[in-house]
Amino acid sequence: MSIIALNRPRFDRIYTEICIGNVNDSIDEQVLLNHFEQYGSIINYNFLGGYVFITFESTEDVDKVMNNRPHNINGCNLYVKRALPYDIDHPKERYDTTRDLMVVVDDDEYKNNSLLEEMKKYFLNYGHVYGCKFVNEKNVLYVLVEFADYDVVDRIILDKPHYLNKKQLNVKKCIVTNKKVMKFNVKDSTMLSNNDLHHTRNNDITPLLTFGDAIDDDDDENLTPITSLSEQDLEAEILRLKDVIKSLNDDFGLKRLKLEEECCEKLKILNDSSSETINVHNKLEQGHKKLQECYVMAKNENEELNELYIETEFENFNIRSEYERMLKEQRIKYKLLEQQYNELLKEIEDDDN
Repeated sequence: MSIIALNRPRFDRIYTEICIGNVNDSIDEQVLLNHFEQYGSIINYNFLGGYVFITFESTEDVDKVMNNRPHNINGCNLYVKRALPYDIDHPKERYDTTRDLMVVVDDDEYKNNSLLEEMKKYFLNYGHVYGCKFVNEKNVLYVLVEFADYDVVDRIILDKPHYLNKKQLNVKKCIVTNKKVMKFNVKDSTMLSNNDLHHTRNNDITPLLTFGDAIDDDDDENLTPITSLSEQDLEAEILRLKDVIKSLNDDFGLKRLKLEEECCEKLKILNDSSSETINVHNKLEQGHKKLQECYVMAKNENEELNELYIETEFENFNIRSEYERMLKEQRIKYKLLEQQYNELLKEIEDDDN
């Protein structure tokens, strides 16, 4: 297993910057900075609307921030994640978080159980792995690795490239946009191959003859010559065409006036309803803002519940281990008492004899 990514020096800025979301107007700038300064020295910060980007002096400071989630200021749960660099091929990875990672594989690697175990062992260096399995989704083959924390996935993306058995792993976040891009690439390559086949077949077809090529020169003697029109016929035709043009112009004028009247009427209706449209737009914007806030709160609550679930699982494990240990001790004590009882019983029997 390669450990290139794990041993890579992490002093670059991409490892020391965090992104904070769900920062409302009630949170003072200095209060927020004071909150995060307790985890390390801040060398740069930037407030962008409801988001804040903070750069620390070291990677250890960022690790402290992530290990002490959730963060709450003035009753507001902040959404904290590592700031990922922009990737032109996967732009949504910078903003979307997920606890699932996808590693694209080829046909030869698919269903290779030994490869699955090696990948699981490799990614265990980053954090607890819930599961690792092969997935075939509409001709897209990949290994799905499920982690306990979205921060583990962000760290893996930051540490790209990854190598296993001297081969670079095609690692992506398991998000909808990445799946769509992969499916599109598969579909696009299929269409390209079909187009090449179609082009090859068309090149084998003999072009059709033009109309001029289809005329046989030997039949020229059978063609009937066109009789010349008289000057009076031409003048009459010109007058007829002028009348047709005048009639068309008159019809066009009438239709244009009718369309102008209809457009003016529609514009008047649109102007009358513009204020109502603006009010509806404002209400929709307010509703969207509230829904977004609710979504962020629900997402934060989900993260908290997930962390609580992990803690509960850990406590259950400890309780179960302690119970098994106590049970084992009681069994040993029981065997000792049983042995002592048998010895006493034997002594009594010997005395009676």
